[in-house]
Amino acid sequence: MIAIGCDAADAAYAEFKRRGVPVEAPRRLERDVFVCAPDARTTAGKFASLFETAAEPAAEGEWRLALARGSIRVVTPAAWAQWAPAAPTPPPPSPVGIGFRVASIAATRSLLASRGVEVSDGRDRGIWVGPADACGAALYFFED
Repeated sequence: MIAIGCDAADAAYAEFKRRGVPVEAPRRLERDVFVCAPDARTTAGKFASLFETAAEPAAEGEWRLALARGSIRVVTPAAWAQWAPAAPTPPPPSPVGIGFRVASIAATRSLLASRGVEVSDGRDRGIWVGPADACGAALYFFED
């Protein structure tokens, strides 16, 4: 479970456990969630209302919504191709990736490579793992 500014995440986790649902404890979003939508501007506007935050243009076809921790990036398929070249895009609208803050890009790259995971250089000085190695969504790693 990833909590995106949800005060009730701990209570939800306790209720899931009480009902026997196999779920890990909530984790706070540390960087970005990527959502791909053909009309990124409209989708970002809906998220802005939901999370009570502004949707700011970040690049061509990309909108960023700042949260207390991390952000939501709503991107068009063409904009997602700039973040994760050659990664397949599931039918939009859909989540396509999650970004994590790490202490060291070099150490993260080394750990992933030692486990046979293909790592690519990405935008914003990050690295990423393609959906084939990450259960269907790209994983981005950033050293902040």
